[in-house]
Amino acid sequence: MELCKAEPISAIRALPGLYISDVTIPRSKELLCEHKITHVLSLTDQKYLPRIDEVLSIKHLHLAIDDNPFEDLLMSLEGLCVWIDNAIATAHEPRVLVHCVEGRSRSGAIVVALLMRSHSLEYEEALALAQLSRRVITPNSGFADQLRLWKIMEYSILEMDHVGKWTTKLQYEEWKASRGVLYTKDEEMKQEATRKRMADMVIELRQRVLERDHDNGEGGLSK
Repeated sequence: MELCKAEPISAIRALPGLYISDVTIPRSKELLCEHKITHVLSLTDQKYLPRIDEVLSIKHLHLAIDDNPFEDLLMSLEGLCVWIDNAIATAHEPRVLVHCVEGRSRSGAIVVALLMRSHSLEYEEALALAQLSRRVITPNSGFADQLRLWKIMEYSILEMDHVGKWTTKLQYEEWKASRGVLYTKDEEMKQEATRKRMADMVIELRQRVLERDHDNGEGGLSK
């Protein structure tokens, strides 16, 4: 069955300032300028990682994610969402581009996560909304299941324990154990490094939100 084709780049209408694309857009200085992109989130391995010309002053975040149903997407969801939220909230005329290779599964999963989180939607509702902007968005089955669990966990795998230390929620630990995936020591170390990197990003950017809200005279903390 032939896969339906998509435009190289699509604006997510329900989230102004957010765009999704295949890998051709971030690989082209001309296309990045044409679409006035201010931030790029790359969700590819090194083989497909675009080199973005520093002269463009584009903020670029890379996270290597495999398009594999057993890949742990949960550990990165909140960090990536908070990074995008912060970019849209603080940049002048922000245009944040999320991409993988085809703009379907990995980057599609992040777009769906953002819609779930910002509009309090179930997975199926957020997917349908995302597909109104880019019909080929289709997270793989494992990512879909993780997004449903992420909703149950209220969009975070982190919680603060009784001594004020950030830790991972029991539901996340149970999900990890249920997968039956065996890692080498090196793979486990890489997974742990990514978890720590994402957790540190969440904590840092949450603090920025608090400081920004305080400066603006607002209370509370958005998710």
